[in-house]
Amino acid sequence: MPEHIKILTFFVNRGYEAALKADLGQETTICKDRLRKEFENNEEAFNWAMRLYIAENTYKAEQALHTDGISPTDCLLTAFMQWAGRDAYHLHQATYGRDIIERGLRLTNKNNERHVSHYEDSISEFLFHQNLCSSKKEAEDITFLLMMSSKGLLLKCEDREDYRQSMYRIIHAALNG
Repeated sequence: MPEHIKILTFFVNRGYEAALKADLGQETTICKDRLRKEFENNEEAFNWAMRLYIAENTYKAEQALHTDGISPTDCLLTAFMQWAGRDAYHLHQATYGRDIIERGLRLTNKNNERHVSHYEDSISEFLFHQNLCSSKKEAEDITFLLMMSSKGLLLKCEDREDYRQSMYRIIHAALNG
């Protein structure tokens, strides 16, 4: 398991506040000396792990927008499933899942993370270049709707399949007006 996933899993299982005080090295099997060298504290480790996790999800989501041979709706659905859909289960099944995901979203908003804004730009460009929108402004508006819907569904949906079905309905409605 990659180290950033070990760190996030540690926080999800312990809760943010408890994880800040716990022995991250012992719990994650990551070398304590390495952790001390790279991070001043557990909060820095969390921030690093969350940023990397979001960056990876965003990269995979953007790649899904370039899939040949499937409909634009399916491309968008695949992208949103990569970006957020797989987290729906963890959010609701883990005791501290909601807290950790909300902290991750706040972290990206607070630091104006480029990954999320780049993903939004990629969706807008996809919508416009696929001739699904008549203007760039319309593509930006639909992108805003899809992004906000995705975040809301992440908090509402109990599992990946629920998220997938709900996101499909929203994408279909947004594209078919």
